This record gives sequence, structure tokens and C-alpha cells, in this order.
Amino acid sequence: MDVMVLVPVLAMLGVAFVRFDCAKGRGLACGAAVVVVFAAFLGVRAMVPDEALFFASEAARKVRGQIRLFQKAGQGGGVLLLTGSSVATHACDSRQLQKLLRENGAGTRVVQLSAQGANHFERTFLMEAFFRGLGPGARDALLAENVRHLDEVFNAYDKDPLYLMDREQYRARAKVYLSPDYALAAWRAWRAGRAPAESFREELRASLPVASMLADRMLQNRFGVGAFSDMNLRLLDKRADAFFPLEGSKGGFDYRATADAFRGDLAGRPEKSVPAVPGWRTARDFRKARTGAWIDSEAWVGFPAIEPHRRAWQESFAGVVGGIIGPPSGGEMEAFLDAGNWYDGVHPTGRGAELSTKWLARELLREFGVRQ
Repeated sequence: MDVMVLVPVLAMLGVAFVRFDCAKGRGLACGAAVVVVFAAFLGVRAMVPDEALFFASEAARKVRGQIRLFQKAGQGGGVLLLTGSSVATHACDSRQLQKLLRENGAGTRVVQLSAQGANHFERTFLMEAFFRGLGPGARDALLAENVRHLDEVFNAYDKDPLYLMDREQYRARAKVYLSPDYALAAWRAWRAGRAPAESFREELRASLPVASMLADRMLQNRFGVGAFSDMNLRLLDKRADAFFPLEGSKGGFDYRATADAFRGDLAGRPEKSVPAVPGWRTARDFRKARTGAWIDSEAWVGFPAIEPHRRAWQESFAGVVGGIIGPPSGGEMEAFLDAGNWYDGVHPTGRGAELSTKWLARELLREFGVRQ
């Protein structure tokens, strides 16, 4: 049963217990009572963090798991906060990354808040939920440490702020983080990334579905729709690991053709550039406003990929924002060019993820100024 169904029922029950001795003002008093009941519900809801209401959701379980690992890692040495979508989820083993960094003199603790299909707004929510979940003491202690945010570069999410928000299982996930302020930020990012419509009718035709989708998820978030259905033991016991390896290859994936196109692209790529990506910048500004108090520096990572257009985006992205790690050079990519390393053109298998994690560790150690 959904909470939204219970709200009007509880409101009507509350009104039923109110005595109206004056028949003349009964309708007004009844309406006022309904408003008071709804306002009281929303007031309580405003004080409940989204990850607490949807505590069995993938996002909440992922954050709880990372908090436990973070606490076990001890204190000091700085923090590397890695966010991203399925690319980071399948390409980087954060436990192995932390181990490699520590073995080579960098005591950094690694927190991985990546998820399949996580757009920039869901990544921001995961970061916020992580900081909230640490508690005041541990959160304040971070102010004395160097906290670095490393975000995944991927053309689909960077170009479209709402990418995957209204598809398949991501619809249910959106209700967890799409509070009113997130919905407004998502709307602004979508608007910023659009070319002006030729007419008001065209603008309305394009805007209404997006506005309706955002409003729908926002109402589900505020009234807890689906929160009860999430409350089951199977979900509570199920782990939401930050990293899990893939096996085999995706159906229809032609490694040979993809690798040949990649090698050819490396050999003779013309100069390419990335537009300013205003929607991405709007989403980034929102993230900085929500989490900037805890982040000392930010950078981006272009994970190894063998689809030419993905790599082209990564390479030209650096010219727009700077501070990007990767993608690997042509010589470094030779170690990755084996069919057994790739599930598809952008997601590695477990074997490929091991190479990718080691590559990232080397790049970070170089960034940290640690001799290898």
C-alpha cells in the first residue's frame, strides 16, 4: 500500500473527529482541518531524509554500505569520493583501488557512490546522503581533511541531464531523490541544454512531458509512494555493492569490429570539440551548492573505452572543463585490447576492471605526487 493512498484517508479520519458546533461555518472549518492535516504530514515529511523514508532502496543501501566501509578504513589520509554510472560501477573496484593507493604511500580512503544509470542528480543525492549518514561528528571531522570528488565522464549523461530518468527501473529510483529542489534543478538543467523552440506551441509540446514527469516523481517523493512496497526483508538483506564485475559479452556486441574502428580512430582522428554543455554545467552548479561545503577539489575521470565516440568525448571534454584524468593514451590502451576484457564497447568484464582499476591507481598516485 502506498503512503499517498493513506494520506487522504488519515486526513478524513482526522476531520471526522473534529466537532463543528456551528453549522454556519462547518464547510470552512472542515476545509481548514483538511489543510492542517496535510500541512502536518508534509511538515513531518520535510524533516525525514529521503534515504530514511526509502530505506530499502538501492540508493539507501548503497550509501549505508559505503559508510560502513568508510568507518572501517580508519581516519586520516584524505578521502577520494568517486561517483558515476554503470561505467564506474563495472570499471573500478574501489576496495582494490584503496589497497593499491595505500600500498604505494597514499593513505586515501576511497568512497564509491556509483550506480547503473545514475545521472548527475542521482550522484549528487548519493553524495548528500553519504554526508548526512556520517553523523555530525564524523562529518565535521572531514572539514579538516582533503576530500576530493572524482566524477565519471560519459557523453550520454553529460549531454542530457535527465538521461534515463524516465526509463524502465530508473523511474522508481527517481522518486527517491527527486525532492522539490532536485526537481526544480533538473528542470533548469533540461531547459539550459535545449535550443529555443521555433514557436510557443513547439515549446509547450516539448516541455509538458518533461514537466509532467518531474512533477510525478516529485509528488511520489513527497508522499512516499512506493516506500511501503520497498519495505521487505529481501531488499533489506540484499547488498548494493559499489562495484561488481561483469562476465562474458553483451549480446550483439562485435568486439573485432569495435576494436578495429577504435584503432583506426586513434590513428587518424580529426580535431573534435565539445560544446559548452550548459545543462551539465547547471547540474554541476547544483551539486556544488549541495555538497561544496565538504569537497576540497573536483576532477573527472575518463575510463578506458573502445567505442570511438566515447573516447572522443572524453578527450575533448578536458578542453572544456580541465582537471580530467584519462582517458588512457593509445599506448596504454594496448593492454586493454583483448576480447576477454570487454562486455561491450564501454563496460569492461571483471578482468578488464582489474586493469582499469590499476590504471586509475597509477594516475592518481601521479596526481598525488607519490613515487611508484
